[in-house]
Amino acid sequence: MATFSATDAAFSGFTLARARPRIVLVWGLALLAMSLVTSAATILTVGQAMMDMQSASQASDQEATMRSLGALAPFYLIALPLTLLYYGVATAAVNRMVLRPEDSRNAFLRLGGDELRMILVMVVQWLIAAGAIFAAVLAAGILTGVASAAGGAIAGVIVGIISGVTAFGLVVWLSIRLSLALSQTFATGRLNIFGSWALTKGRFWPILGAYLLATVLLIVVFLLAFAVQAIAAIALGGGFAGVTSLFQPDMSTLAAYYTPAMIIYTVIGGFLSALSLMVMYGPAATIYRELAQPATAEVFS
Repeated sequence: MATFSATDAAFSGFTLARARPRIVLVWGLALLAMSLVTSAATILTVGQAMMDMQSASQASDQEATMRSLGALAPFYLIALPLTLLYYGVATAAVNRMVLRPEDSRNAFLRLGGDELRMILVMVVQWLIAAGAIFAAVLAAGILTGVASAAGGAIAGVIVGIISGVTAFGLVVWLSIRLSLALSQTFATGRLNIFGSWALTKGRFWPILGAYLLATVLLIVVFLLAFAVQAIAAIALGGGFAGVTSLFQPDMSTLAAYYTPAMIIYTVIGGFLSALSLMVMYGPAATIYRELAQPATAEVFS
């Protein structure tokens, strides 16, 4: 039976970045440009509406919040397909780096059938996840209610905790079992949602371990990057208020939004996003390659 190294899979995103620094640079510049364009477009179209909703939310004014949400609805309807397109291109690019390393033209970036299949798989996965979460929460609620009625409040709390933890575990288990669907679909060129089930059979814990380790590593990178951004914000004279403004920026105008601290934050964020894409999607692609394509040439050969 084919095996894989959970540690190697977890570090695969960093391995990709180290082996192909030019790709990180190109992706970082592309993501930086995209961030600048989308931020400017958002500010110029719905920036004031977002500020109004933030003020209404802080004031607990539900009526004003709903009005702001109504004004933002068309924007979100447009943003949703663009977000799907972004992740479709990103997941296909990382899988291409791992599974077709020789196909490096245009920095592995494409817009075609592979990307469309990635989008379709993600949508189906999200629907399955939503259905699983709904069913798990519903079952936990019913069991808690029955226990409360039969055994009192304490029994309800105990059953609620147990059923809640069990439901969470089942959702995680389902997610792991289906986690290779994107890579399998990319590799075969055909939609394959449940083929991952056979590949992940008996390998739940090492796959979960690889994903958890990759997540921890990514969190560490983000914390280090944020420390640099925070120091820059303080050094530029904004103090701790400058750091807070990175999370609640003034989107009323372009000038108000693009403070020196925000510019640095955006630049660092572009290259950090490029790395994070490799770290997020690299492990699954690497695991799939080791399990289903053990004879494939090494990524960096």
